[in-house]
Amino acid sequence: MRSSHTVQQVYERLVEAAPLELAMGFDNPGLLVGDRGAQAGAVLLCLDITDRVIDEAIALGCGVIVSHHPLFFELPKQLLADAQGPVGRAIRLLRAGLSAICLHTNMDVAQGGVNDLLLGKLGLSPEAGPPPEGGEGFIGRIGSLRMALRPAELAAEVRRRLGCDAVRYVAGHGEVRRVAVVGGAGGGFYEAAAAQGCDALVTAEVKHHHFLEAEALGLTLVDAGHFHTERFVVERFEALIGAGCPGLAIHRSRTVDRDLVQTISSY
Repeated sequence: MRSSHTVQQVYERLVEAAPLELAMGFDNPGLLVGDRGAQAGAVLLCLDITDRVIDEAIALGCGVIVSHHPLFFELPKQLLADAQGPVGRAIRLLRAGLSAICLHTNMDVAQGGVNDLLLGKLGLSPEAGPPPEGGEGFIGRIGSLRMALRPAELAAEVRRRLGCDAVRYVAGHGEVRRVAVVGGAGGGFYEAAAAQGCDALVTAEVKHHHFLEAEALGLTLVDAGHFHTERFVVERFEALIGAGCPGLAIHRSRTVDRDLVQTISSY
């Protein structure tokens, strides 16, 4: 017998834990596509809503896809039947009777969200501090290693713990004990991490000048890749929906098992 939970009930449970007010200004989290009153039926969890994910949801009989990254960040100017990209996928979702819930930087910042999970995956002891405020400030978390590591040792440990094919890093000054983490594209937070007395920042999508400036500040900066610093968000989605909507079937997309982007690290 299928659960009778609605799309709105699934949505409310998620935003209760990750309020939209925590999101950064550029972001577009929320119930982006669908019917609030429709039966959820089953839920598929993913990082990105791609055509492959939509195929999975249809095959599994799901009524809702919960994604970390928003399907679109700005409202489309046209809705055409032959549209491609995010608009085309939104139209496809509507035709299939699927709803899309996306929780992005609000889930990064929220207690128990991406950045807290990343601390745990890296074996860091979290520092006590005030509840997260979100917005445009530092959205990461800070934790401590049990024993100090050299920068190269930290980079190797990050690679091992997150299962990355490779990581990129620049070595700061001295050993690392206090580490800031920002899941996803957080290279621009190197100054905030250094200002808060951290020895290192672990994040993703670090630009060339971020590495240069971090090294100049004496900060070790590690880029572990967008996928590997966020893929575990589906664990949080599953826990929240499972607790708030008992009996509802929950599936993890196969796309969270392997990074689409491949790396050649040696010949």
